[in-house]
Amino acid sequence: MKDRMQELKHGKETTEEEDEVAVGIDKGFMDEFFEQVEEIRGFIESLAEKVEEVKRKHSAILASPNPDEKTKAELEDLMADIKKLANKIRSKLKSEYKSSIFSSWSCN
Repeated sequence: MKDRMQELKHGKETTEEEDEVAVGIDKGFMDEFFEQVEEIRGFIESLAEKVEEVKRKHSAILASPNPDEKTKAELEDLMADIKKLANKIRSKLKSEYKSSIFSSWSCN
């Protein structure tokens, strides 16, 4: 095996050829992909806000010796919203994953 440390230190190019790979991706595909990513990111931000609201409601319920039924109902509604939003995010991610796999197969 040849010691190439001196070549690296002096910035010489190696004698081996470097492989270049060109990936052909339709610009429209990437725009659509980034739109989907932004939509999913928005859903995740909304989910995080709802989780913070649940934390506040839980704290209010636990701090109160006699919790308000309205607060409990709001908490249940928030939990239902979180489940719906989580399912929506999950389905979007799965569909995006499947479409990215199929598009990578079609590029090959």
